[in-house]
Amino acid sequence: MLLPFDPNTRRADTAKDTSLGAIADGLARELAPWRSTGLPIPVGKAKLTRVGGRCPVHGIPLDFDPSSPHAHRCGRCATDYTDREHHDWWVMGAQLFSAERAVHAAALFLLRGDESHRDLAARTLREFAERYESWPNRDNVLGPTRPFFSTYLESIWLINICHALTLLEAAGEHRCGGVVRDRLIAPSSTLIDSYHEGRSNRQVWNEVAVLSALSVLDKAPQARQRAESDRGLLGIMREGLLDDGTWFEGENYHQFAHRGLWYGVQFMRTHGGELPSALQAKYTAGFVTPFAALLP
Repeated sequence: MLLPFDPNTRRADTAKDTSLGAIADGLARELAPWRSTGLPIPVGKAKLTRVGGRCPVHGIPLDFDPSSPHAHRCGRCATDYTDREHHDWWVMGAQLFSAERAVHAAALFLLRGDESHRDLAARTLREFAERYESWPNRDNVLGPTRPFFSTYLESIWLINICHALTLLEAAGEHRCGGVVRDRLIAPSSTLIDSYHEGRSNRQVWNEVAVLSALSVLDKAPQARQRAESDRGLLGIMREGLLDDGTWFEGENYHQFAHRGLWYGVQFMRTHGGELPSALQAKYTAGFVTPFAALLP
């Protein structure tokens, strides 16, 4: 597993805990409209432009509606914009939305056994795999990527795909694993690994994506060795976290980097690794320090 998870315990907790059951019910309601139609998986590649995703009159972000790929509404003037640049921006949100919903569907199948959730997750992963090579590795802003315009976005996307596949297989669904590993997880992680961003907050996500892929590709020992290397997760944490736990690039990057670090630390613990005590202290402090600057 990519994160600590005991399926039997979680099933029991969800059944008896009303708050957990309510969360599962809410996720099921969110997925209900997509069970028959399938989640939105774009044909084209996401692109970053000056005008894409913003109202040309008011300059504010257009509303993201996963079910509306070609009409994008401004919440201020209630105008629907249909220019191609707005669709190309929508593609980014749709890719991330569908990957995250695949995780939800796989988790619900594991916890509740509803085959419609299994089918939705598996269908989404297969379609991602079948389309991956069709998205061109060009028109990029920060690093190589196929579905997006920057490598770190593909990393976030890939982490979700790895989680969804792991949850499906933990629930006994193995029919899509081969094609997803061969046609998506392996080539995507290789592409991400080809672009190391040094100490950047984005490299946190790149690193966790590669570690997740190695685990899913049955290379856990290689993943553990990588995580503990100077250029791996522990090396990034040693250089990136200041004494008070804040991320060295500043508070506007801290939450983004720390969320990625959380995934990485959970991954290490799942595979028998622990942070050195000094690094653990800084990592723990990182959850608290953002609140120190809040005004009363």
